[in-house]
Amino acid sequence: MFLGLIFVLVSAYARPFIDTQGEDIVHSNKPALRVCILETCVRPLRTQQLYGTVAESFKNCLSSAFNVTVVDSFDARFPERYPFVEELNQKYDLVIIPGSFVSVMRWENWMGAMVEDVIKDANRQFWVMGVCFGHQLVAHAYGAQVVKVPGGWESGSLLFDCIDHPAFCDGQTHQTKPTIRVLSSHLEHALFTQPPPDDLKVWAWNARCPVQALSSVKHKLFTTQFHPEYSKEYFTGTAGVRGASDPDILAQVEARALDSSKVIAYLKSLMLKGG
Repeated sequence: MFLGLIFVLVSAYARPFIDTQGEDIVHSNKPALRVCILETCVRPLRTQQLYGTVAESFKNCLSSAFNVTVVDSFDARFPERYPFVEELNQKYDLVIIPGSFVSVMRWENWMGAMVEDVIKDANRQFWVMGVCFGHQLVAHAYGAQVVKVPGGWESGSLLFDCIDHPAFCDGQTHQTKPTIRVLSSHLEHALFTQPPPDDLKVWAWNARCPVQALSSVKHKLFTTQFHPEYSKEYFTGTAGVRGASDPDILAQVEARALDSSKVIAYLKSLMLKGG
């Protein structure tokens, strides 16, 4: 009986990336997802105690559409400390490159290793999700420049135009262009001086930063300049370091509902259905 219990527990954490189709009562209709996070900036201990780790933030966010069974974190600044692509293929469905205080504009060697060994590795089978810094690194890998945002910080609970997709059209009329509201905080952004490759789609944008999000089914890429993983509590509690301490910005963050779950619903659609 004891061995049988061990088998059940191990099996639960080794489930492949498939739709459960209601087999799991708690996670009905949520596909299992194994996640690896290549962190480039660890939250201070006090911040972790108050608002959780980066891994916990992403797990909470992804759980709106997935049954997240595994979340492992590695320090991306030391390529020798995270698995090679062959092991990543075996263990994970999604590798996340999150935000950071480092910058693609101040290039470091480990960034090149991430591009060659993770983002553009020809043998990669898992999806890559880039957020903020991760979005910029992916865009840079496909020909974009990373430059300063015109006018300084773009920070707050912001509205973005997005493509016409069922994930974004809930409650919106067909006569209205789809929009999403997500927390955002950045000083730099990716900009294509030439059209991006045909298989790399810009799926969200606004007037200040025309490349707010990218996706590619062919290359298994999904990126956002904004932060679907941020909670309102984390954003307001750390506002001083992200150019968002203005009371009006914070009041808007508290007052407006967020569409982070729609962002994850779109990711799910891409991963499961290819669009």
